[in-house]
Amino acid sequence: MEQGAVQDFSTLFMLARSATGYRQEDEIARRETAAKVLTSLIQRDGDARHSLIASGSLRSVLALLNPTGPGSAIIQFCMASLLATMVLDDEAMELIREREEVYEELDRRTGAYYKEGEEPEYELYMGVRLAEASSQAMWGSAHYCVQMTPVRSS
Repeated sequence: MEQGAVQDFSTLFMLARSATGYRQEDEIARRETAAKVLTSLIQRDGDARHSLIASGSLRSVLALLNPTGPGSAIIQFCMASLLATMVLDDEAMELIREREEVYEELDRRTGAYYKEGEEPEYELYMGVRLAEASSQAMWGSAHYCVQMTPVRSS
């Protein structure tokens, strides 16, 4: 990849979202494959991690942490695994800290949980720390979602 070039992950995010007009098996395959490819790219390529952050696509990752529709469990697991990878990359974490929109998105998602009299900045800081800790906890099994096909009950 050319130095400074930013990759566009929008197609993979679009394919990971739920859509109408597909047979359920096809939708599951499409969504899970897109999420696994995205996770695999981010896990293996530091430039891809930096591009994901630079393009503002972390919002899309956060949106897919609570997916709906067929295949949602694997989508959610892949996005958590992707975040677990980010935590291990010091440069990526520094870029995340520098970009305000990630904090704004976390603030939007956690704003309803502020308690009366608490400082929102402290709550946001704790929210970020919790997200980092949660994603770190996922690291031990992060490879599972891209290496193996889960067993499905009929």
